[in-house]
Amino acid sequence: MKRKILLALLAFIILSSILYVSLPKDLEAPDFTLNVITEKGLTEEKVTLSNFKGKVIFLDFVMAWCPHCNNMASTIKALYENFSNKGVIFITVAGGDKVATPELTSKFVRDHEISWKVLYDYNLSVFKAYNIEGTPTYIILDKSGKIFWKGIGEKSYEELAKEIEKALS
Repeated sequence: MKRKILLALLAFIILSSILYVSLPKDLEAPDFTLNVITEKGLTEEKVTLSNFKGKVIFLDFVMAWCPHCNNMASTIKALYENFSNKGVIFITVAGGDKVATPELTSKFVRDHEISWKVLYDYNLSVFKAYNIEGTPTYIILDKSGKIFWKGIGEKSYEELAKEIEKALS
């Protein structure tokens, strides 16, 4: 009996993992509006995702305290420098929690000299809408506003650039 339960649980975990990776593709990206956070703090400026429909969008989900997010910041910056002139919109969605306060998130923006839009998701509502279960998570939206690709964890510049190029073509 225990063996059957264990096998059923294992099958459920494997199937859930497959669905987690495959479900988002080609689904309409949930729209959202969040406040911009800069190196100086949270601002009153708001950004709405749907305003960028018609463009390829690279969403970078981070937590300011996440070591992998900090490690990836220079890679995302290099992608921004190479693809923003091709019309790709870069948006970092920074989650808020007891540790990832607006102050710590502003420090993250300042330390990494981020020049694209960083939005503060203080209650993780956008994280939940996109089923973000770990950071960093990257989501590329195609020009029609659908999820084209989703990846999690540290990735190479080459891997991310390849996916952006595919979305552009």
